[in-house]
Amino acid sequence: WPSATNAIDKGVVLPETGTYTIRLEGSGEATGSVKLTAYTFSDVTGSITPTKEGAKQSVSITIPGQRAHYSVTVGSGQQVSVKTSNANWTASSYCVEWRKPDGTYLDGRCQSKTSGSYWQQQTFPSPGTYTLRVDPQDVITGSVDLTVWDSTDKTGSTITPTSEGESKTFPVEVPGQKNFIAFSGTKDQTISLVPSEASSGGSFEVLRPS
Repeated sequence: WPSATNAIDKGVVLPETGTYTIRLEGSGEATGSVKLTAYTFSDVTGSITPTKEGAKQSVSITIPGQRAHYSVTVGSGQQVSVKTSNANWTASSYCVEWRKPDGTYLDGRCQSKTSGSYWQQQTFPSPGTYTLRVDPQDVITGSVDLTVWDSTDKTGSTITPTSEGESKTFPVEVPGQKNFIAFSGTKDQTISLVPSEASSGGSFEVLRPS
């Protein structure tokens, strides 16, 4: 008989009104019985507007087969970061995915039933309304909290290497955000960059002119 791990765990959308039939069949010459529990449900839906402070969304999946779908509208060049926390699922694992406006997969990550983590910044191929989907695996139920940041990169800052050393302080204000700082240089010029007074961990690198 089918086990909980290969049941109809994502739901079946019925194509028409009428009386349907469930067919049970033993494997080979096997006989026996199985207990079926039939549910009807609608997926969880909503919308999230990413903010610099981090928009909070609690997700609760109460019926086996349910998923949660949250619409996220992003503008041209906008970037978004996501964190999962307080995960509490009955078994197995769960996935968090970005879906494109046409419903196809963009990116995602799966985690164990009690795991939460920060998910790196997502860059979108075009402006539009994307879907952030929470997808429990198998037939589990449970909950997880989402934090969604507008982590659009910072640009426009400059620094000028000098023999005395010009010093400026540059922020990274949102998880996942990058700050791109420009300076003018000439071929065969040698420069150094010395960090100090850092208030958090991080890294930097010099990118060639594009």
